[in-house]
Amino acid sequence: MKQKGFTLIELLVVVAIIGILTTVGVSVYSKYTTTAKKSGETVNYLKTELPGIRADDISKLEIEGISIGDSLLEFATKKNVTSNYVDYYVNKKYAVTELFPEEFKKKINNYEKMQFQFKLNDKKMLIQAMSGIISYQQNMKYCYQKLDKVYEEVISSFGSWKDLGKETYEQKDVGAKITDYILESESGDEIQIACYDYHDDYKYHDHFRIALRTYEYKIWLYEEAYKK
Repeated sequence: MKQKGFTLIELLVVVAIIGILTTVGVSVYSKYTTTAKKSGETVNYLKTELPGIRADDISKLEIEGISIGDSLLEFATKKNVTSNYVDYYVNKKYAVTELFPEEFKKKINNYEKMQFQFKLNDKKMLIQAMSGIISYQQNMKYCYQKLDKVYEEVISSFGSWKDLGKETYEQKDVGAKITDYILESESGDEIQIACYDYHDDYKYHDHFRIALRTYEYKIWLYEEAYKK
């Protein structure tokens, strides 16, 4: 018996079905990759040592692969650390240094500058607080956009931290208006996501920062840093 082939109409129907399935598949894949990219942006700013875990211990969080409690000497030479000391505070319990990407032993990808705090008499220079900084000189509109965007990304990954909300206030010691979100762990450590808008643009640079601070350093910063 002679087999019957497909009619033209049947072929057209098959082609139409394939076209519909392809369109749906591309749309779903596009949405999936966009979501994946967005998740990847979160990891770029702040991540845990093990992807996917919800860290309550601040020492398990990383900025550029660096964590609280690490020795800064693992990531930069002592010469670079000490030659970049900055004198921001009256109380000298903690040393503050600021390093640019080229001053690290390994490549820094997401920040224009990083700031570190450690006890002045600590020869190992164990990090007690640190910040990743991106300049927004006279461009605060985009800083505030980044602030809200990064906050949403971070809170979705670190939802176990207490959200203390968004606040805008004046820091008279340096002449700046600060807008920030603060997340606090059960032990009192904190994540700050902030925009710093300085009144004197020649002395200081407007910037976005994400900061990690131990409870001990946080108390010193808020209560003792600016006292003689």
